[in-house]
Amino acid sequence: PCFVDLILIFFQNFQLPDADKSLSKESGNLFYQEGHVRRAIESFEKILKLDPQNTEASIALSVLYNDIGQYKKGQAIFEEASKSLISKSEDPHLNKKFSRKHLELAELYSSFERTQEAIIELQKATQLDPLNLEAILKLAQIKESKGLVSQALEDLKRLCKEHPQYLEAKVQLG
Repeated sequence: PCFVDLILIFFQNFQLPDADKSLSKESGNLFYQEGHVRRAIESFEKILKLDPQNTEASIALSVLYNDIGQYKKGQAIFEEASKSLISKSEDPHLNKKFSRKHLELAELYSSFERTQEAIIELQKATQLDPLNLEAILKLAQIKESKGLVSQALEDLKRLCKEHPQYLEAKVQLG
């Protein structure tokens, strides 16, 4: 059997103590990198059985489900991880990851013309990471498309003032 198969056999036959959760996470990442999405999902699910509050495993699992088109399942896992994050101390690194994920969900909603859901996700993204300039810009673009031109202009002007190096906002402001 190949190395990936050996890792799978190991994780299927042994319960991992707390110290080995990182090893299981690494196996999930390895499976994903090798193109074994189903096995990666199994690894991250095993981590979550051992540690339901593991936000990194939740994020990875959510991304994997989105990658294979199971958006509702991915979103449910992501939302559960978001709730557990609120109970933890604020971690800027994790907040940025969650913000990026909300931006991705907003883009997905927007592509299916589900504007209200996209706005909600973009607002969540900017609350988690006020420096997610892409989310702020996208929110202004959606507001403009919905006829909320004065709000969109206000957002763009504030964005240009606070982040003059962000050229995309200047282009959008025109």
